[in-house]
Amino acid sequence: MKYSSLYKSIYISPPFGNYISLEGCKSIKGTYTWYPRKGLIRQIIKTLRPVRGGWKNSIGFRNRGFSTINKLDYTKTYSISKIKEEPKVSWQDFIERIPAYIPVEINIGCPNVSSISISNTDIKNFTKKLFDISIKVSPNTKTSYIEKLWELGIRKFHLSNTLPIQTYGVSGYPLKRINLPFVERVAKLDLKHTRLIAGGGIYTIQDVMDYHNAGATDYSLSTIFFTPWKVSKVIRRIRKL
Repeated sequence: MKYSSLYKSIYISPPFGNYISLEGCKSIKGTYTWYPRKGLIRQIIKTLRPVRGGWKNSIGFRNRGFSTINKLDYTKTYSISKIKEEPKVSWQDFIERIPAYIPVEINIGCPNVSSISISNTDIKNFTKKLFDISIKVSPNTKTSYIEKLWELGIRKFHLSNTLPIQTYGVSGYPLKRINLPFVERVAKLDLKHTRLIAGGGIYTIQDVMDYHNAGATDYSLSTIFFTPWKVSKVIRRIRKL
């Protein structure tokens, strides 16, 4: 892959990006559906459980609803998704609601909701309007689909969402074992001017280096915030790359 590596962005992924802002990092808020989905605390209590080397959950986009946000903050990235439970909502509703200068991440890879696939036309409409658009995919995504998204104008990929296991999404090291070779496969594609945000199981400096060596240009942090004393050391190492 040929890409610009003059800078390394550090993203704070949901759910932590909804609550944490750190200097020099980019918080991702969401993931938002069009309408509110209640029950966040209940789903956290009911489904968030530790597993060996990580966490599992089935929270399923519990959020305030994108349509209820009065003012969007251009310093944040907004993760959005269209789900089957909202049949009258279209991707075009999101496109019309979002100003061109707002960073957006289209989340199509969460195992905990019935996400609606996005059409070629909708992807083109997003890329035509927005200056900063990325797509977050499942670690099981085929590289041929990544190539297709690139042909449609996507130049930033977030690799990846949680690993689908039974009725849960799993993060941490179980995800990293699958995601690391996925990042490496995508990095080997001939996709020019592309950013690869790698996340999943970043707890240590070695995890950062593993993703760096696999071809990541940027990094996302999430479950490391369950061990907050590790965060500053990992961020300092990323900034030195």
